[in-house]
Amino acid sequence: AGDQAALIKSAVRASDRTRPDSLVVRSKLAAPVVQEVVAEITQDAGEGTNGYAHRRRTGVYRIIRMPVFDRFTAERKEAMPRCYLIPARLTDIVQLLRLQGVTVERISGPLRTSVQQFTVDSLSVDSLFEGHRSARIRGQWRREPLDSAITAGWFRVSTDQPLGTLAAYLLEPASEDGVVTWNLLDRELKTGLPYPILRVRQLLAGATVLVP
Repeated sequence: AGDQAALIKSAVRASDRTRPDSLVVRSKLAAPVVQEVVAEITQDAGEGTNGYAHRRRTGVYRIIRMPVFDRFTAERKEAMPRCYLIPARLTDIVQLLRLQGVTVERISGPLRTSVQQFTVDSLSVDSLFEGHRSARIRGQWRREPLDSAITAGWFRVSTDQPLGTLAAYLLEPASEDGVVTWNLLDRELKTGLPYPILRVRQLLAGATVLVP
């Protein structure tokens, strides 16, 4: 990394300038591809009988053709919005974004703009994992934008920033590793009701936003 510092910095700057038009929020293992794999032959070390039993290395290698699972494919994608709008009460979500380096702005006055709203069709909770039971919601963003009034105190998160993709991945309700999954919005979620965070495809002119 030290020898290739200039190349790495250039790649990071190019990544910061990237503005994708869509985002994969859920993924699954792609079909395997049969490849030649170099494998070391091992011998029974006499300890254990299952897949975790100790093995003794031999230093003998063979090339074996086998199916290799080494990539994921998109299970659900979302169009990248211009920005997300977060209600003033969700200061814990705003704090999380800022801790990750995401720029969050506060709306200083009433704003009437076209928004998209996600309706929760179903809500499920997974088995215990790493001390919590991850949540998953299913639903759809409304195809026809709503004409909604946003009051002062709401927060705006633009995706036109270096960490805009990260912000979208955290805020999208169907994201497999976002704020919904990690139970940060449990109190806000109920089947049949809207997801509290809105998204905007195009922010109208005249919106006044102040950086805190």
